[in-house]
Amino acid sequence: MVACAWTPWPKNTTGERWSHIHKEKEDLIQKEKTYSPTKDELLSKFNIYSDNTNPVKTTKGLNDLIQYASKNGYRKVVLPYGIYAIDENNTVKVNVSNFILDLNGSTFKINPNSNSSYLTCELSGNIENSHVVNGIFMGDLNQHDYSISSSSEFGNAFCIKGADYSSFENLTVEN
Repeated sequence: MVACAWTPWPKNTTGERWSHIHKEKEDLIQKEKTYSPTKDELLSKFNIYSDNTNPVKTTKGLNDLIQYASKNGYRKVVLPYGIYAIDENNTVKVNVSNFILDLNGSTFKINPNSNSSYLTCELSGNIENSHVVNGIFMGDLNQHDYSISSSSEFGNAFCIKGADYSSFENLTVEN
């Protein structure tokens, strides 16, 4: 499992803008309205399982949670600790600006599969200043089915596509 970034350089590449990124992130954290749902709330409201089951429902639910939080003025979501099974045919998409998804030590674990490529989480969609922090991304290296595809070379933990001043931080990538 690898990480990738397909984002163009910001419009101002002189370094002036880059020096402000961490200040802007700190400002975002200071101003944030945080949503910290319980495991029961995640399950009943969004169909998100934190017990390494139901990857299709969990992935859709995480995407719905991000949209719900953004539309309701939350700038940060803190997930309850758990293992979140991620659908190998879909991805968790942080596609809103000025947002932090805090995994709170949790694991996003890709559902074991036979795909030659998959993506667990992405920051995308012409956004700015969004971040995924504090967790573990786990691939399927030891459980991958190589009978259909002899490779899982393009199994990616996370990716940045069209997101300026955004980041993945304090994360561990395994398998």
